[in-house]
Amino acid sequence: MKYFIVFLLFLISCEKSGTAKTEERQNVKVGDTLHNTPAKKDAAAYGALIPYDEKDDPEPHHSRSIRDTVTPDGWKIDYLVKNDSTKNKDLYIQWSKGGVKRTYRGAILLDLQSYFTPVFKTETTDYIYMRCEVRGGNALLILPKDATTHERNFSYVVGYSTEFAQVAYISHSSYSREIIVEAYDLKSGKIKSAKFKRCTVLPEGSCFLKAEFDGKHVKIFGNTDGGENATEIKTITF
Repeated sequence: MKYFIVFLLFLISCEKSGTAKTEERQNVKVGDTLHNTPAKKDAAAYGALIPYDEKDDPEPHHSRSIRDTVTPDGWKIDYLVKNDSTKNKDLYIQWSKGGVKRTYRGAILLDLQSYFTPVFKTETTDYIYMRCEVRGGNALLILPKDATTHERNFSYVVGYSTEFAQVAYISHSSYSREIIVEAYDLKSGKIKSAKFKRCTVLPEGSCFLKAEFDGKHVKIFGNTDGGENATEIKTITF
């Protein structure tokens, strides 16, 4: 009788042990390990921003000269793409320092030629200036160094002043009538404009020689036929 009871306890013990191992095996999912082997780093999630790679560029014959940059003031500028269907179209520019990190989306920039891509030009206490080109003119992307001010993009730039944070640019034209040049003050958000006679040559930007800034006024020098001497001078007052 005594041996029978010992044998019965032995069977019960074995059954519990087997059940526990079965449950352990059932709780192990495919890909899990039992030895705490470090897991491989996950690939970037769909829709996440990832570094730009020229191998993925749909226009490899266009050298974009894209380089992540750290400015003299310590601002980091990164070129990114989104890990989704826009990966070969949209280019993102992220600028960051300390507690500020912001991102600008350049829609379809990767579908365009290399000169459309903004690259670092200079900076001030308040802004980062990125230069690029558009067909027939120069352009500026201005990135604020705070967490709330909107970035600004200007095409057909006539001139700009980093000292006074002002930009003059062609905003509207009519080849049969006139060209409107606007001046934008980044600090106040004010926009003022002046009208010029129509330009008789292309591109229209060649009809403007320069812009001079003193903080309160922007003087625009134009020539309707693209000559080197100013034939029309207008002053925009803020």
